[in-house]
Amino acid sequence: MANDVIIVGAGIAGLTVARELRARGHAPLVLERSRGVGGRCATRRIDGQPVDHGLGFLHGRDPRFLDALDAALAGAETIEGWPVARDGEGTPCQPQAFGERGRRLVPRDGVNAFAKALARDANVRTMARVEALALVTDPAAGRVWDVTLEGGERLRTRALVLTQPVPGATALLEPLAATEPGVREWLPLLGLVHVVPCLAVIARYGKAFGFPEWDAAYPAESDSIQVALRDSAKRGPGAEPTLVIQARPNWSRRHLKDAPEAWAQLLLDEAVRLWGAGVGAPATMQAHAWRHARVATGSELAAPLLRPLPGGALLGMAGDGFHEAGGAEAAHLSGLSLAARLHHALVTHI
Repeated sequence: MANDVIIVGAGIAGLTVARELRARGHAPLVLERSRGVGGRCATRRIDGQPVDHGLGFLHGRDPRFLDALDAALAGAETIEGWPVARDGEGTPCQPQAFGERGRRLVPRDGVNAFAKALARDANVRTMARVEALALVTDPAAGRVWDVTLEGGERLRTRALVLTQPVPGATALLEPLAATEPGVREWLPLLGLVHVVPCLAVIARYGKAFGFPEWDAAYPAESDSIQVALRDSAKRGPGAEPTLVIQARPNWSRRHLKDAPEAWAQLLLDEAVRLWGAGVGAPATMQAHAWRHARVATGSELAAPLLRPLPGGALLGMAGDGFHEAGGAEAAHLSGLSLAARLHHALVTHI
């Protein structure tokens, strides 16, 4: 086995676990199903201009997370306190982001810069979708994980860490429940973590006539729109005017199976009602469906999970569903905690 730990998911939690384990002398491998790292800490480039279509900004309170942000973004241009100008009295996805003790910032080059910094020097394989998990007996190493990738490739490791959204992790673990009591006992616990969807629209405008002047709007009176972010306000002079419109969870759930062009137009029509005709005719529009956008506030578990299984194999889980802070901060802090516990288990052969 070339890697003593395999981590599924290259979001903030998975990258944090990998970084911390490497610092402790381990050789973790991160498997990521998509083309890049960061998960919902996502930045898309349109005609060379960054657009954050997942997390709109980074925020937190814990000194460990804030220190990690500062270290990762050292030398990068960032905007402190963004969004500054806000409109509306609606509830943000993470209300604590605007608390007095919190800190907000955003990199000019996009929130994905944080994930890319965490991934620096890490062993990450992208386009590596995990299809199935099994526990097998290795003559030299005892009981280990057998990880099957799309296309049939199989990898083995003693310790497996799942950091993708909880529904995806649950789907991988469910086939093991019948034969693995340790896995079976986790499933009801994972069912307490509620993950909500979010439909998002990126609207770009060739001119700023009638364009909003706020950085973020949280309309309390809208049934469909949770937040609109003036993404171009983060990019400096000369940026093409750009809005990112994100829908409420219940509305997203109702329209998740609809054609993207249909629900994207509904959100744009609602934006016109709220903010005027100036947002009604974008030069281009893109739709993105986040099926597992975030963990519902209050449904997070208190800590990441780690379980030794019979025969010596280890199973861990981390992510924004395993720390009360929520968002990227929760993902990072849960990753820190799990990495420390997993290191101890590996070196003491628990």
